[in-house]
Amino acid sequence: MTLSDEFLRDEILHSDVFFCSKEYLCSNGYATDWAVSQTVNALYKLNYESFTAEYVTSFPNEKNIGMLYSTAICKLGSKLMFSPLLARNWLFYDTESGEWDKVAISEDATPESEIDVAFTTGVIFKESIIFLPGATGVFAKYSINDNSFEYYYDLSKKFKEHNVNPVASWGFDERDGKLYITSPYWNIITVLDMDSMKFQFGEIGSFQNRYLGIAFCNNRFWLTKYKDPLSIHWKEGFVSWNPDTGECNEYNDIPVKQAGHERHGFGAIVAADGFVFAFPHFADVIIKINPETNEMERFELNPPFDYLERKSKYYTFGGEIPFVFFAPLKDDKVWVVTSYDYSTMIIDLKTGNCEERVKWRATGIEHLLKSPSRNRLASVPWHENIFITHEDFSKYVADGQIPAFDKEQGDYYRSFNINSDGSCGKKIHEYIMRNNSKTRHGSASVPAGVQK
Repeated sequence: MTLSDEFLRDEILHSDVFFCSKEYLCSNGYATDWAVSQTVNALYKLNYESFTAEYVTSFPNEKNIGMLYSTAICKLGSKLMFSPLLARNWLFYDTESGEWDKVAISEDATPESEIDVAFTTGVIFKESIIFLPGATGVFAKYSINDNSFEYYYDLSKKFKEHNVNPVASWGFDERDGKLYITSPYWNIITVLDMDSMKFQFGEIGSFQNRYLGIAFCNNRFWLTKYKDPLSIHWKEGFVSWNPDTGECNEYNDIPVKQAGHERHGFGAIVAADGFVFAFPHFADVIIKINPETNEMERFELNPPFDYLERKSKYYTFGGEIPFVFFAPLKDDKVWVVTSYDYSTMIIDLKTGNCEERVKWRATGIEHLLKSPSRNRLASVPWHENIFITHEDFSKYVADGQIPAFDKEQGDYYRSFNINSDGSCGKKIHEYIMRNNSKTRHGSASVPAGVQK
């Protein structure tokens, strides 16, 4: 997609600051006034009054790509600690001196592929920070007092025993010093004791179930179900589970008009005002659950647009997902980012009112958007996009900012492209000449590798 309209390009740029509102916006220990760019190699300082994300610096010795580090930034005095997503180092930044410290990830905890996530969210517990695993299934624990790391490989082995690939996108909830962690690959809840770092596994509900969101309310955990593509008997709905008694119940009679064309309807879930609220992933509504009676109802909001509506065809991030980001706040409120126009809304779950609707603005990253570094993979070509117009692209190739030829990319595309031996033009010419001959004399054959 190429855009020449500067205003529209600027509008789309809001997608870069989706995650300014952190999962832990109202929790102690997290740097909620800083954000990691999702588009380029940038660290932002946030201003919640003007809703601007101002570029401060880039992560040193890293590619100019987004999502290098987790959006949940731990704050240690004047230092910020970053959990590596696509990066391969733990990183510390002193906001007073501007100095960086880097610690390499353990070799056994480093993913083999450069596009796999290393670690995800860091959970602050007492004098430690526990980091949830990415592709390797390895947990890490950072001691704040000792400035040291420990790695835990037990869970990774357990994944292999179940022939399951760990994922980078976890649902989790903390309760009495334990983390209860879901995965969309199995119906097992991982229970991590954060003091001892010992694991337990609880099989919850039908073996067909997979889980995403998790929230605790009325002595039970409530979970949203994920649609496994291979599941035959899967049903849309929710599961409640009492970790003390082991009692588990499924609720499949959901008052939704559509649940995403047989895809999972709900993702995030939160307890607020004595109720449980499940937010749509592909469904058309928020569901409000009464944990005392287990009754469910449609929780209608008052946004100035329909969940599946988009401001224009260029707002494609998230696809059919109504809210591409979700963050619980205090006072029974949540902060969501809409797919409609990438605006941020504060929703009061007591009243259903959308109290605020604002647009974040990223500033100071034009030099990064227009001067991209080497690509993440050979399979990702240099091309025009929403930030680089045809004119920009041609100029950067002419100036040498973008290579006119990249051997690695060339080798990659030759591995699956037909006629990449240099004969494509010749074959096209032959086809045109034969097509002309067909017009004059009858039929003509199509050269191998050229489609009509």
